[in-house]
Amino acid sequence: MEVRADIDIAPWIRTRDKYRITDMTRPLRESMGYLDAVTKQRFLKEQDPDGKEWAPLSASTLKSKRSGQKLVETGRLIRSLQWTVSPVEGVYFTPVEYAIYLQEGTRAMPKRPFLGLNKQDVRNIEQIFLRHLNHR
Repeated sequence: MEVRADIDIAPWIRTRDKYRITDMTRPLRESMGYLDAVTKQRFLKEQDPDGKEWAPLSASTLKSKRSGQKLVETGRLIRSLQWTVSPVEGVYFTPVEYAIYLQEGTRAMPKRPFLGLNKQDVRNIEQIFLRHLNHR
């Protein structure tokens, strides 16, 4: 199972068409690098994309954990974060099968979202695209 956070570049389609740009790989690659950096910072801060602290761990989970960090036991999840780009799409994801339960929560466990974009992220990514479009 994959949890994905896609950057939608639909708002840029008109601009792309106006300037006859067929390949958005460079700004998408830079955007994915940005998203990777902020996502990994959020792991360290134990926050969701909007800056809200993740829910505390239950007492039983704390007893069984080797690590005191939320969402980190072996480091598998954070090491699994990856991205791909094509000329028209960027995808940031993890193929780790249990990621969906951490991201969305379950009846027995609160959600602790780690993938996603906040308003500042969107503005920063828009600036990446604008910078690339202005340097054509």
